Amino acid sequence: AERHEQAQQSSRFLRMEITLGANMLQPVEGQPNHTLFTLLTHVNPGGIAETRLGTMIMNSAAAAGPIKFIQSIRACIKRDAAAELLSKRQEEEHKEDSEQDEFERLLQEQVQLETSQGRSPMLNTCPAGVT
Repeated sequence: AERHEQAQQSSRFLRMEITLGANMLQPVEGQPNHTLFTLLTHVNPGGIAETRLGTMIMNSAAAAGPIKFIQSIRACIKRDAAAELLSKRQEEEHKEDSEQDEFERLLQEQVQLETSQGRSPMLNTCPAGVT
């Protein structure tokens, strides 16, 4: 079993040795919203697995583990999608702000041009000259 200074050995607990573990995610051909999930785990649970209680615990972990893993992946996907949506909204707001800034700059140039030509600026004209 793995050894770690923060997980001292105890007669109450036996750390399980995982000799092999793999999660394989593969696309399902023709079904873009589906994924084939294969979980492969080879463990040496120690002496507890040879008891009735140990067998129940192992079976429960084997059934619940993959489900919790998929739920965690889904939560990550939702979080990433929400972050991407927020980023897009912020980009759109920045673009709108930039367009407003450009409009105000063109309007100011129009006012300055008319003033320099001795004309009274008309603020209701389009600075781009489009009517």
